[in-house]
Amino acid sequence: MNVMVSMRPDLCHLLVQGEALDPEEEATLRRHLETPMDRPVEVTFFEMTWFDSVRVAELAAFTRRNPGNCVTVYHPHLFAYLLGLGIAVRLVVPDPPVVRERRFAALALGGSTGSLEKLLQILRELPIGELAVFVVQHVPEESPNLLDRILTAESRYRVEMPSTMTPVRPGTLYVAPSGYNMRVGNGLVYVTRDARIHHARPSIDALFESVARAYGTAAMAILLCGHGQDGVGGLACVRELGGMALAEDPDECEARDLVVAAKKQGACAHSLPASALASFAAAAALGDAPLTAGVMRLFLAAVAQCHGYDFTHYREESLLRRCSVAMAGERTANFFAFQALVLTLPAAFERFFFALSINVTHFFRSPAQFLCLRDEVFPFLASFPRIKIWVAGCATGEEAYSLAMLLDEAGLLGRSSIYATDINPLVLKEARNGLYPAQALPRARANHALAGGARPFDDHCTIRENWFEIVPALREKLFFYHHSLVSDGPFNEFQLILCRNLLIYFDEALQARALGLFARCLHHDGRLMLGPSESLWRIPGADRLAPVNEKMRLYRVLEVEEVAHDV
Repeated sequence: MNVMVSMRPDLCHLLVQGEALDPEEEATLRRHLETPMDRPVEVTFFEMTWFDSVRVAELAAFTRRNPGNCVTVYHPHLFAYLLGLGIAVRLVVPDPPVVRERRFAALALGGSTGSLEKLLQILRELPIGELAVFVVQHVPEESPNLLDRILTAESRYRVEMPSTMTPVRPGTLYVAPSGYNMRVGNGLVYVTRDARIHHARPSIDALFESVARAYGTAAMAILLCGHGQDGVGGLACVRELGGMALAEDPDECEARDLVVAAKKQGACAHSLPASALASFAAAAALGDAPLTAGVMRLFLAAVAQCHGYDFTHYREESLLRRCSVAMAGERTANFFAFQALVLTLPAAFERFFFALSINVTHFFRSPAQFLCLRDEVFPFLASFPRIKIWVAGCATGEEAYSLAMLLDEAGLLGRSSIYATDINPLVLKEARNGLYPAQALPRARANHALAGGARPFDDHCTIRENWFEIVPALREKLFFYHHSLVSDGPFNEFQLILCRNLLIYFDEALQARALGLFARCLHHDGRLMLGPSESLWRIPGADRLAPVNEKMRLYRVLEVEEVAHDV
């Protein structure tokens, strides 16, 4: 049962679990929300992340009916949304996960000869720090081991193939020679020609076990793909003695025996793609030093592979700033601990995602631009029997609804379709609801007038006690979709595209990609409006667009002949 009712003399408590309720559970919940009781009622939504406008209205009426009635949620974004709409709501903040602010002194890596590319991926951009790095690769004894030469060319570290009793030095990478087991102890690296372990010499187990005993909690070991069992026991030893034990995700391996066994036997704390292993290693090497662009780049590549959202082409200064804010939110100043949370815990990733998402907007923001649209673009749009408009990066929907209001006043909304997109699925749900706090009304009314509004702003909404709701006639002309300017392609042809105050967060490569996408999506003489601080001449790849009103950041697509003539 997903709806559980608990009756006490002083309180009725409903616990709602799960994101979806069957009809019987829905009826139970609605009955308790709508029926007056002789005692206060508290409804706790344990897993809900969102409510549609109908449920929001039910909860508002429920909390107004009795001052003791209360809604409790566990999701921060849902809490902020309901609170903004004037609903009595409480947020339960679970105890944060214990974050060990680790300091590492040793990194040990092991795998088969087939793991070379993944090994290089991890070591190529490993920052120089206080780490000593030890590498074992299963190489046939009769074959020369050329790994030291390869790593000398590819790594920033000083590379040594040690002999017996070689001192361990930070910033040095030690490669096990063919036919010898390499171990670490008492500040020294030593090699021995003792027995093979699991038919392997050099042995990953021999290295990992010695590193575990020598460094304890300051050790990190990474097991890459390979055959057999050598490395599984050593990885387990690292974990047992408090070190960080990681294995490559079997799904990206051809030789899977080692990493599958490590996962099944619980030898590793996490099984991750190579991009995430590279991020773990780089963060370990960084230690307490300030976060660098290079380490951030590795982390974002891992985020893209683990979670499917690519922020690698956002502006570096913005990323570093927002990442610092996100780290403070997780109550850690240690980047290793932070990236471990984000890469392995969905809830931590969601918090990081919201820290990076840009959702600052309001109705008729920069009203002079809306006035420009009304006076200079609407006559162009009026020449089309069907009008299609794209609002890219729509956030919570105010910009798209603002445009719909002006189109309605101009008599163009009936033949218009407005496609509003964003990468954040939760703000898209908020936009679809079309509910906004009453506190936003004074600014919305003033900006609407400055934008040349022909009717009162209030004609376009229904005003409730604590919020206002966009009227259905406007909402039905808007279509909200998830779309990424980083990875998704064109999906329609438009006479007008608005992308305001978003490109400023992209680097030049992503700006160029977005402009190319807009040019492909625009009608042959279509219009593009950017934000007030975004000028086309600063963006590479803008040769297919020409200014219509540079001051208002309004541009049009050039005909092919015009582009050729300019060239």
